[in-house]
Amino acid sequence: MKESLTTNILIFIFALGMMFTSCKKEDTVPQTSVCVSTDSTTCVFYPETQCADPWGYGFSNDAELIQRIDIYLDSLNIDLDEIHLGTMSPAEDCLACVCTSGRSICGLVDNEDLDAIKALGFTEE
Repeated sequence: MKESLTTNILIFIFALGMMFTSCKKEDTVPQTSVCVSTDSTTCVFYPETQCADPWGYGFSNDAELIQRIDIYLDSLNIDLDEIHLGTMSPAEDCLACVCTSGRSICGLVDNEDLDAIKALGFTEE
């Protein structure tokens, strides 16, 4: 009986320890900017969602995604140059389309298009 109680206590302590170490929050991966603002352009950043981005989702590769972003923004007369994809943080642990994927989209926009691109969810870097 005493041995069974000791074993149960050890199992409980082990399980408790595993719970605390396995629930450790991931550290955010710092985003490194690849564009530099000028007097006439501004670096902008967009946190990619899992499937709610206005240019669509489910692309087979990064080049196709960048092309679709460019086509979409061109249809709105917004010119985004030097489009880059990067990692900003781990993906959100949720299944909703509006949850972020953990990737970022950044590029250079003309200052005259800054308000229009901000209306789409981009922010200044």
